[in-house]
Amino acid sequence: MRYEETEVGICKECGCTLTTPCIDQKFGSCWWMDKNQNLCSHCFYGLNMEEVDV
Repeated sequence: MRYEETEVGICKECGCTLTTPCIDQKFGSCWWMDKNQNLCSHCFYGLNMEEVDV
């Protein structure tokens, strides 16, 4: 099993950081969901997923 290394303080999904967080009008800015600071709350909860009209 290969361990993928990511930089601390950069979200592995969207690339946000402490100085450039994700912003949502309803929920505000994101926060870190893990101690390694590799996953932000918006990616964890799916807030960064684009809505698709069918």
